[in-house]
Amino acid sequence: MSNRAQEHFGEPYGGEGTSIKPRLSQEVVLHHERYGAFERSVGALEAYDRLMDRFYAKERMGVQGSWSRHSAARVESAQALRGRDRLRAALSSMGFELR
Repeated sequence: MSNRAQEHFGEPYGGEGTSIKPRLSQEVVLHHERYGAFERSVGALEAYDRLMDRFYAKERMGVQGSWSRHSAARVESAQALRGRDRLRAALSSMGFELR
């Protein structure tokens, strides 16, 4: 981590190692201007929810509910964003240039 990043965000956590979080498959996140992409992705999303349930349990995260429900809730309203809508401006004011 760079000195500048440490100044703003602190040191990395030095405790127990953690697992790498599973990622959604490309079939779910990449769509080339086609209708029905969500409907074709439902099975993969359900499988990802099950995978994340196991990940949350393994990491003892205590997450209640599915990954899909949590993800939808995080973006359902401006209030649900809890300041994330202002993150770019905040980072820019600290001198971090974003593309």
